[in-house]
Amino acid sequence: KIARLTGLPSLPPRWALGYLGSTMTYTEAPDAQQQLGRFAALCEEHEVPCDGFHLSSGYTTNPQGARCVFTWDRAKVPDPAAMVDVFRAHDIKVIPNVKPWLLLCHPMYEEVQ
Repeated sequence: KIARLTGLPSLPPRWALGYLGSTMTYTEAPDAQQQLGRFAALCEEHEVPCDGFHLSSGYTTNPQGARCVFTWDRAKVPDPAAMVDVFRAHDIKVIPNVKPWLLLCHPMYEEVQ
């Protein structure tokens, strides 16, 4: 039924048919930004074509461990724009995990409510 509302493309984008990396290990690491950059470099070093990387929700973790969508854990990813630039430099699309709800502890919950 959703296709009737949104329509269907004739084919998905070409990059979506390629290898898409994903792991919670990198986004859960205290040095997530470095780990993610290392992944992109390793793909190039080992000649592994990678078209996209799916970020698990660890990049959104608040100090209490809750995953607050549309936020960044700045302790793990201090410069999100620079992280995305690293992926772009390796021609890898960034695909963030976005939950379809806000937790009650989300910093913008009251405003959105």
